[in-house]
Amino acid sequence: MKLSDYIDTYEEFTSIASKLSRNLCFAGIAIIWIFNVTSTQESTLPNGLFLPLLFFAVTLFFDLMQYVYGGFAYYLFYMIRRKKLKEGEEDKVDVDPPKGINIPTWTLFIIKILTLGIAYYYLIKFLFEKITFV
Repeated sequence: MKLSDYIDTYEEFTSIASKLSRNLCFAGIAIIWIFNVTSTQESTLPNGLFLPLLFFAVTLFFDLMQYVYGGFAYYLFYMIRRKKLKEGEEDKVDVDPPKGINIPTWTLFIIKILTLGIAYYYLIKFLFEKITFV
């Protein structure tokens, strides 16, 4: 495998991890919704589900921030580099991004995965407390 193939593999894995984390957040929120009790005009959620719900929301927030930052950083890099090139050179010149450009992206990715894990920890803990063994 060429070295460039490894970056393609890494991008595929992180893309799949991001899609799965998003789907797992929505699945977790759906599970929490099952426990929502509605009476007349009020809706009550068991206290043990607020913390996992909060972490699912935080995970989705960091998911969004990861892509907002990445889009902004690479667009800004593109605009700065484009100004330094002559007309028509954009597709002819190989340009490497600055070394630190992906540090915030990776940080947000890691936080996203950690908060998802925390959300599921509290959700599973709640569910195990509700299970009665005979």
